[in-house]
Amino acid sequence: MEGKRTKPATLINQYPYREISISLYGKTRKLRLAKFIAEINGLGKVAVVVVREKRKKPVYLVSTNLYLSAIDVLKYYAKRWKIEQMIKDLK
Repeated sequence: MEGKRTKPATLINQYPYREISISLYGKTRKLRLAKFIAEINGLGKVAVVVVREKRKKPVYLVSTNLYLSAIDVLKYYAKRWKIEQMIKDLK
């Protein structure tokens, strides 16, 4: 979709999903992941990872590292989320 402004929801079914089982936050979860490259004003090219879990809305993760796999982006976000929650709890 080069050059066109597009909503993420329009793109999520245009890319193949990979089904995985992964341990996050102490639980094993079955997820479907898709990754595509997009351009965001002010950031340039980014990797967008779409995470889908049964009956839940998709979650969009964005990384400026275009070479990370979708699984690695998800793992980095999970680690970062723990840190953010700890900081929030300490305040």
